[in-house]
Amino acid sequence: MSDLSAIRDGFATVVGAISGLRVYANEPDGAREYPCMVVEPIEAMTYQEGAGTRIETDFEMLVTLYVQKQNSSEGWQELDKYRSPTGTESIMQKIRGDRTLNSSCDYSWLTAVEAGQRDRDDQDKFWEFSCQFRCRVNKVSIS
Repeated sequence: MSDLSAIRDGFATVVGAISGLRVYANEPDGAREYPCMVVEPIEAMTYQEGAGTRIETDFEMLVTLYVQKQNSSEGWQELDKYRSPTGTESIMQKIRGDRTLNSSCDYSWLTAVEAGQRDRDDQDKFWEFSCQFRCRVNKVSIS
């Protein structure tokens, strides 16, 4: 398994411990089940140190949180419980609790929680609420 796949799986394991939240290491082929998060790596920066034996890589991951509700008030409230910096359903608290993302990296941290959005689904029965988290992950390898 590649480092990046292991990190995505590690993120899914750590954050997926929140009761009722599904975390997909990749966008699912079928319909998403709500509430859920989808992990996408968007950037990797590699640094080499020493005589080519120590390689340090920083990954930036964009993680999208989705919830679905019939009315705006409930939708924003559900989205907020995951975006909050504290609480049992806080994404930030889960990352702080296991900075190694289930031993898949050396260190991880959230760098931003972006503004939420609201959209109607195709049948106009539910509102889909979403927001994005930016997560930085550091991995050191010895070659």
